[in-house]
Amino acid sequence: MLFSCKSDWGNYGEYRLDYDSELEYYIVMNQTDEICTNPLGYSHKGAIVIFYGPEESVDTFCIDKGGIVIESFVADVAFDSLFILVDQKPLEKICECNIECLEEVYNREPHTSTSFDFCKKGLEKSKIHDYWIIVKQPNKIYGPLSKHAYVKKKEELMVPKHLSLKSEKIF
Repeated sequence: MLFSCKSDWGNYGEYRLDYDSELEYYIVMNQTDEICTNPLGYSHKGAIVIFYGPEESVDTFCIDKGGIVIESFVADVAFDSLFILVDQKPLEKICECNIECLEEVYNREPHTSTSFDFCKKGLEKSKIHDYWIIVKQPNKIYGPLSKHAYVKKKEELMVPKHLSLKSEKIF
């Protein structure tokens, strides 16, 4: 879990770490003056997301100021003035956090305190990670990436070697 006593906790300039509850840590676009154009030709302030889907499909879209950039659960963040690296444990991929899985496999109601405990334990033991790279200028977001794709994209974007996530130590 990410915690800090600093008053700027979770503030990465144009992005911030936000949360609703203990299990809902996510990255939100805080502010931006940059204009992006979506595929329909509309321009507005936001960031371009290069989304890597199943079977290596790639989709591009704009996300507006205030929009959730990376959904729960953000497990770790590393950043400098140019980049933000994010390690996400995607709740929908972790059985104990997935509504259908809770109902079918564990025979649990999705929104109960026991389900919350299941999810918390599932997050702790899960080896499932999605990785994201945010390039602050221009506002571009790459992800979700596998370990291999993440390492390759870091090299391609020339992310400094000293900037790394805790989970990279086990690569």
